Amino acid sequence: MSRSRAIAILIIVGFVLYFNVFFNSFLWDDEVTILNNPSIQSFSNIPNFFTMNFLSNVTNTNFLASYYRPVTSTVQTILYVLFGPHPFFFHFFQISIHILNSVLIYLMFCYLYKNKSLPLFLSLIFLVHPMNVEAVSWISATQEVFFFFIGILALLYVVKYQELNLKDLFFINLLVFLSMLIKESGVIFFLLIFTYLLKINKKSAYLNLFFSTITLFIYTFIRFAVDSLYVSGTGLFPIMRVSFLTRLLNIPKMFFYYLSTFFYPVELAISHQWVIIKPDINNFYIPLIFLISCFFLFFYILCRLKNNIFTFFFIWFCIGILLHLQIVPLNMTVSERWFYFPMVGLLGMIGVLLNKIYVVHNKLIKTILIVIIILFSLRSFIRTFDWRNGLTLFSRDIIKSQESFDIQNNLGVELFRKGRIDEAKPYFEESVKLAPYWWVNWNNLGAYFHHKKDYKIAELYYKKSIKNGDYELAYENYALILILQRKIQEAKKFVNDVALIKFPLNQRLISFQEYLNSPDIQNRSFNEKEF
Repeated sequence: MSRSRAIAILIIVGFVLYFNVFFNSFLWDDEVTILNNPSIQSFSNIPNFFTMNFLSNVTNTNFLASYYRPVTSTVQTILYVLFGPHPFFFHFFQISIHILNSVLIYLMFCYLYKNKSLPLFLSLIFLVHPMNVEAVSWISATQEVFFFFIGILALLYVVKYQELNLKDLFFINLLVFLSMLIKESGVIFFLLIFTYLLKINKKSAYLNLFFSTITLFIYTFIRFAVDSLYVSGTGLFPIMRVSFLTRLLNIPKMFFYYLSTFFYPVELAISHQWVIIKPDINNFYIPLIFLISCFFLFFYILCRLKNNIFTFFFIWFCIGILLHLQIVPLNMTVSERWFYFPMVGLLGMIGVLLNKIYVVHNKLIKTILIVIIILFSLRSFIRTFDWRNGLTLFSRDIIKSQESFDIQNNLGVELFRKGRIDEAKPYFEESVKLAPYWWVNWNNLGAYFHHKKDYKIAELYYKKSIKNGDYELAYENYALILILQRKIQEAKKFVNDVALIKFPLNQRLISFQEYLNSPDIQNRSFNEKEF
């Protein structure tokens, strides 16, 4: 089969598989990064993305503000200004990038494998794999597919041309630098390019290492200059609240999760917040045996084959998986979208092994791969319907991930918005139970009692939310609940001396201040809907 025909198959399959996603809604973090983010609503803000923290103009995003992803914000701005807050165009961009990634992976496999049909099968598996649905369907995860796209372009350039001059090396490092400006993980392409060049052209490898060192220095300097270095251990997520040794205890199960889900992608969920505190058979010893067995197998094959391509993809897989094994604590224990990069390394290793036996068992291997692609496609297609909106996603994922305080809270929010108030309460309560240190779930539980006109309990929970974190909405709600109880002096002091000091541009708090400072406040009626 010609390359042009294979690429056409990838494009057609990709758009057919993800066609349903075009009509899905914004959800979860999309509300912060897109809908309620004034900084992406004007081209004039684009230069600021390169000189300030990610989302630093958006309220209630303390955790997100530690990221520096100016190219991601620039793309979101272009899409928003050109097309407005319509998810279709954001989805179209994201799906198109994923399909292009599959095409680039296909081309890379073509250069590395002698077999002509195997690269298509492997790239199709990547294209349709259910673990990638999250990275492709969730607009807030655009950075996963986008940083990979720019980085794989650089790597593909190296694989194709190999003999590189200074201009080539400058171009390659510029691409990787752009990949890092999309997501920090782009740095891993420096390692991959050096690893590949080291096997085929040591002179180019060390010269490129010099360029890469300068590029990394520039990137690090910029991050220091804008005060946007990632700081772990914020204490919000369970995996961040445990010690380094405890996080190491979780590595076997995390590794087992990624590998088992790759081969059997059934237990899919947008958030996993489990943490293993003490070793036991199911959560530690069995996964540990699995982990050790896998790496013994990998090293055995490595030594037996002595194949540079297998070694390269083994390093690819190890680097990718190591980034997400909580050496530096992340905002979830495991995540499907984090396997987007390591998956290519795993597929590459599988490709080397299949290439050895493909000639002898051609028809059998083709049949098995076709069946796998069909099964994965069906699972992915079904999964795309879960991403239709927040209510469908969270109501289905909570079955697989009941320990996730954020899914519990988010499902409660979606039910509350649909007017199913009483159904929302248990989820807010469970979220508070799982994460009593959070501020959003306390505020939402307060909103439930606020709606039920139980103002005393609502006041207590809003106050708890404020104590846990500087959540702007909680300040608004607390001021409102004081006014509703006619605690005028207390409300005036809170608004003037506390709330507006922290959020001086908040229009709702300003309207409260105007009401509270009116001379006829005692006789003036208060209509909550006006505020």
